[in-house]
Amino acid sequence: MSDIPTIEDKDLGGRPSLYNTVEELQKQIDIYFDEICGTFPIKDKDDNILTDKQGRPVFDVVPPTVCRLAFHLGYASRQSIYDLEKRSDAFSYTIKRALLRCEMFAEEQLYSGRPVGAIFALKNRGWSDKSEIDITSKNVNQNLDYSALTEDEAKELFKKKQEEMKNDK
Repeated sequence: MSDIPTIEDKDLGGRPSLYNTVEELQKQIDIYFDEICGTFPIKDKDDNILTDKQGRPVFDVVPPTVCRLAFHLGYASRQSIYDLEKRSDAFSYTIKRALLRCEMFAEEQLYSGRPVGAIFALKNRGWSDKSEIDITSKNVNQNLDYSALTEDEAKELFKKKQEEMKNDK
C-alpha cells in the first residue's frame, strides 16, 4: 500500500478524476506557473526580441488567473478547482497554494498604477474595499428615550459617546 494520497474515482462521483495523486497535480501546476504565466519577451516572426525606441526589450505579461489555471489543468470551469479543493484534504493544500499564487499576483497589481482589474479579481476572492465600524457597545443603554433630550443635550451625549468609542480602541 502506497503512502501517496490518491483520489479514488468512486469517491468523486461522476467523471473520473483528472489527477490521481498530489504529485501529478503539482507537476501540472508548476508547469502552469513556470512556463505559461509570467513575463516574456515579445519576439517577431524571425524569433528576434522586439525592442522599444531606447533599445530595451519589450515584454508581455501573462498573468496567472484562476480560469487559465483551470483550463491548463484540463477542467471545463474554475468551479472544478474549487470542487477539487473541497473533496480531498490531500489535494486541498495544493489547490489552496495555487490559488494563493494567482491572488498574490493580483494583490501586487494594486501597486502598479492600473489596479482596476486586480481589485475586481480580489473582490471575487473574498477581498473587500469597504470599512465596517461596529457601533455596538456594552455601555450603550438601548432603552433610553432620546426624544426627551434638547438639541444641546443630544449634541453633548453624541460627543461623549464618540469619546468613549475612541477610548475603547
